[in-house]
Amino acid sequence: MTMASPMSPDADKMVEVVRAHSEAERRRDLDGTMATLVTHPVYALWNGLRIEGYDNVRESYRRQFEAEPTHRSLGSRGTINTWAGNDSVVLEAEMAAPDPGGETRKFFVIATFPFSDGLATGEIISCPPEFEGLMTSRYPDYTDLATPKPEVKS
Repeated sequence: MTMASPMSPDADKMVEVVRAHSEAERRRDLDGTMATLVTHPVYALWNGLRIEGYDNVRESYRRQFEAEPTHRSLGSRGTINTWAGNDSVVLEAEMAAPDPGGETRKFFVIATFPFSDGLATGEIISCPPEFEGLMTSRYPDYTDLATPKPEVKS
């Protein structure tokens, strides 16, 4: 299901870019995935890491595709809802994965794609803590690619 804001004349175009991005990810097409992004993308991952810049984002995808050569090995059931606003697209996806006891559970993941000049500026990925632990254990370590968090001055 897709719902677009009547205020955004570019909603359909943004949704098509996100679909192209998702399809490129499924095919493990690094160049195709990166072609949907601005030149300085920013990713906010489920574990609090922030990855910035074309080279770092590209390397994170390279590691992901190498570690998980067949997309959705966690048992993803795919996108169940898509919303398009004035400058972003939000996907709700249902994922199925085993919990620590081995029982398959459903998890819902939200991915927000902000936009600028017709391309995604990155992704903001949110998921429940149980799924976050599973993702962190299955995906490569990206900490060397992460942007240091700014110091908070009191």
